[in-house]
Amino acid sequence: MPPTNPSNAARNAEALLEHAGWMRKLAQSLVGDAQRADDLAQDTWVRALQHPPRTDLPLRGWLATVMRNVWRQDRRGDARRSDRETRVAQAVGESGSSGDEDGLDLLERVSMQRQLVETVVELDEPYRTTVLLRYFEELSPQAISKRQDIPVSTVKTRLARGLERLRARLDAKHGGDGNGWMLALVPVLRPPAGLETAAGLSHLSLGALVVNTKLLTAVVALGVVGAAAYLTRDAAELAQPSGAAAAAPSLSAALGEAIDPESTADPIPLETTDGLREALPLATARDAETAVPIVAERVRGRVVDVAGRSVGDVAVVEFGADGVELGRTLGDGSFLLPAEGASSLAVDDPRYATVMTARPVDEGMGKEVVIVVAPRIRISGHVLDEFGTPVSDARVALTTPPNFRADLGWVLDFSFELSVGTASGEDGAFAFESFPSIPGATLTAKKSGYWEASQDSPENDRGDLVLVLDRPSLEGSLLSGVVIDPSGFPVAGATVSHGIDTQVTDESGSFAFDLSDPDSFNARLSEFVQVEGSLLAVKPGFLPGELKARATDVDGKPIWPDHVVLRLGGEPLSVEGRVVDGEGRPLADRRVWLEEPTFLGGRIREGRSWPSMTHVESELSGLDSGWPFVVTRSDGTFRLDGLLDREYTLEAMDPTTLMRSRTPGVRGGSKGVELQLLFGEAFEVIRGRVVDSRGEPVVGASVGTTCDAFQTRVQGQVVGTRHARGAEIETDAEGHFEFEDVPKDLVYFRVDHPDIVPFETGRSEQSLRSIVGEDHEDFTLRVMRRCHFQIELADASDADEFEMLDADGEVLQLSQFEGNGRRDGSRFPLIDGRTNLLAVGDRAATLVLYRRGKEVQRVPVSLTAGEQPTIRP
Repeated sequence: MPPTNPSNAARNAEALLEHAGWMRKLAQSLVGDAQRADDLAQDTWVRALQHPPRTDLPLRGWLATVMRNVWRQDRRGDARRSDRETRVAQAVGESGSSGDEDGLDLLERVSMQRQLVETVVELDEPYRTTVLLRYFEELSPQAISKRQDIPVSTVKTRLARGLERLRARLDAKHGGDGNGWMLALVPVLRPPAGLETAAGLSHLSLGALVVNTKLLTAVVALGVVGAAAYLTRDAAELAQPSGAAAAAPSLSAALGEAIDPESTADPIPLETTDGLREALPLATARDAETAVPIVAERVRGRVVDVAGRSVGDVAVVEFGADGVELGRTLGDGSFLLPAEGASSLAVDDPRYATVMTARPVDEGMGKEVVIVVAPRIRISGHVLDEFGTPVSDARVALTTPPNFRADLGWVLDFSFELSVGTASGEDGAFAFESFPSIPGATLTAKKSGYWEASQDSPENDRGDLVLVLDRPSLEGSLLSGVVIDPSGFPVAGATVSHGIDTQVTDESGSFAFDLSDPDSFNARLSEFVQVEGSLLAVKPGFLPGELKARATDVDGKPIWPDHVVLRLGGEPLSVEGRVVDGEGRPLADRRVWLEEPTFLGGRIREGRSWPSMTHVESELSGLDSGWPFVVTRSDGTFRLDGLLDREYTLEAMDPTTLMRSRTPGVRGGSKGVELQLLFGEAFEVIRGRVVDSRGEPVVGASVGTTCDAFQTRVQGQVVGTRHARGAEIETDAEGHFEFEDVPKDLVYFRVDHPDIVPFETGRSEQSLRSIVGEDHEDFTLRVMRRCHFQIELADASDADEFEMLDADGEVLQLSQFEGNGRRDGSRFPLIDGRTNLLAVGDRAATLVLYRRGKEVQRVPVSLTAGEQPTIRP
């Protein structure tokens, strides 16, 4: 093919120059401000020029996400904006960046724009057409292959060779210095102020003012990465935060999530936030062990998709049991199958991925469980940092949309979301072979020491995803330092806490907290928990290292050194002893724990998006952070490791009877400690009956003795409670139950059934003595039937939260049941004017709507168990 005719090349270049800058439009859509859009586009390219990413990784998403991260940083304050403009000016050799350019500057800009486009147009065929189709028309290699009827491999070869020719020509025009033409591209991204919107521009002037940024980006990529990289419309969508991520959750919602975030695949007991339930206006607590402990022999249920539609002809299996099929759904999505011993149910089908599993409930209770599925797709990609370097061990996970449960429209009391997540490899790569396609969902990447990265979750197969994690970089707002061992060597993998927030030190022992980050847990919880001026570093095998701020400024904020050094101490201590009865005989299989261990912070665990509260002693000993106990051996002995040089109160408990004892004043390092566990005062027998609001018996209810065994406290506030359950009895046909040898103190009764609101009596007193009294042989527990409902406002701005009152004006507990747990509270949020399908007792009489904490409306309600009305005030 002969070279392009110069006149044709000029005409083609002129036509291409008529198109406005596409990248600038992307930046404009992100920040909504022309000046900041210019800064955003420039800074994105400066980063690419200064720190080119690896050439073998997807680059389109990297560029788009870098732009989004820059935009997020820009929102953090004018200081960052000023810093960025200074770096851009240094990179391009400019002394200022205003739109008041003189004619010489404008001429130079126009000349560079025209030179770039003409260089593309002058390419020999077939390279010119292939490059234009790829970057100007934004066609994929596959689409170009179909249009030109050539193999995809040929398209990629032509692109690679065409880009090499472009790079060689630009190098030749600029004296062989690739940096010269790369840096020259940066200022042309900013159109002269005021001219880009002027009316009546001629064909020539329009071409002089703007350059087609798709082509410009491709040309920049020649020198930056040696391969084609550009931002497309998809990248713009990636750069914009989703609705879930754009709006920061309320403080109380964040606090509740932080304590106990998500359902897990295994039906393990979950932490509760009992102390916070009273302190917070929104429902945030997830209660533990709400599952009715009755074996399901046959289970009736249904499989639905994420739009709430029934899914027929799919296999129902026990989750995690190697796909052993229990049965198949009928055409309407229903199933009835034996499930004795199954902990949770899922679907095994090549077309679907399970989103929500179901906890089996026996058919005899008249309940239907729901499994939720979504189309199964395969996705993969890379997690990179802002410089394009792979990030390993980042948690990549799916987050469902805020109104996901509300949109389904089914009763999901026995369903809970699976945690869909994985960790990036050494090369930053991640992959999901079975990933649910959910419209409106978010894909996130998180790693300690980085800001979270997020983008809209793919709805189709994708293999080119890029999530970019940015490190805090605003000078003056960083609290950074290093953790060293007693000999002065850096310690990698140490946990460093600053209030609720925690970091894990890198290979060099370094850590950094961004004190200006509004999304940090310290910021979200600032109205409830005040961050103390101290840092704490913990690593198994060492005593903690701690540093307190030397003073506070005029605003009361801690003043820290420019670079913090946290030195770990020697080996942790232990306590050894044994548990005995009143006659000194050893007691085996008793639980022993610290009543108030040293609070560390919020630690994000595998499969979790929000941190669970943990303690120094738990981290040092490797015990469960929720309830760190040990069990006595056959000779009654025990050993508690990971202790500090301080006094502790030790508790011992018989897990069968729930009898407990407290032994204060035990110092870390003590040996030969003896804990005496006595069987205190007890009711020889308690006979009772469970009835509902109308006095009707509740048949098949589980009545059990329970105690609040362990509590996590932050600055004196209870933020998590672990329960222990003792004996359990199922009520008979008349609602009767009977217990023998029940402790009078430190226990209470808990009643569960799928038809009722879980009920507790004696919990606030931590005693049955004052509740049962003289009626211990004829004791009545009165519960409320469970009623479901949703709220939908005509105008979402009318209210943002609500509560329910009974006929006496008393506030009722609201609940969202989630398989093996629930979220409780007196108030719940309205998200976009709607709620999920929630539950309340059948005594509900009045709906109270609030907006910004103030009551705006009262609506009479009448709810009936077994129905699920939508209330439209």
